[in-house]
Amino acid sequence: MDWREFFKVDIKKILLFILLFGLFSLLLTGRGTTCIEGGLVIGFPISFFLKCNDFTKNIFETLSFIIDIVFWYAVTIILIYLYKIIRKK
Repeated sequence: MDWREFFKVDIKKILLFILLFGLFSLLLTGRGTTCIEGGLVIGFPISFFLKCNDFTKNIFETLSFIIDIVFWYAVTIILIYLYKIIRKK
């Protein structure tokens, strides 16, 4: 498998990425700003959306969101690569 095929976007990678990104971003909270008084924090490994109970505005961090997308796409392609290796054996 060459590097172009490794990074090539296909339906399996898209579906697995959506599943991983969606589940882990909603279920786990990552590093970054947190709410002392409680609230909603979305993003893993880095929080990219924050809505504290005492604030009226939401905080969305674009760079953290991009880092999360790159991280979960890398996890996706590594998982699919390992699956292909195991399946060949």
